[in-house]
Amino acid sequence: MNKEWMLFFPIIMPVVSGVICFCIPDSLKKLRSAIALLSGIVLIWIASLIYRAGDITYISPWFISTINFSLKSGSLSKFIVLWISIFSFLITLYVTEKMTSE
Repeated sequence: MNKEWMLFFPIIMPVVSGVICFCIPDSLKKLRSAIALLSGIVLIWIASLIYRAGDITYISPWFISTINFSLKSGSLSKFIVLWISIFSFLITLYVTEKMTSE
């Protein structure tokens, strides 16, 4: 897998796991919590891979080649993605524990 494609996972993965968790009925709360926690762990792993990688740039022509779509990972953006993924996992863990105690 190219390093450039790693930049799409922190964008797409939370959306996909959120839609999957939204489609699960309320009677299967434990499965929904497990999917949310697992996706959080995988997101932290992917963010740490991006953090340890060098500067990654993805550039693709968009809209009849007049506009370029680009994703770039600088040092600050890698740091922000890593800490947002850790913080979102901690929020998911807290909500999971709070919902199971009720």
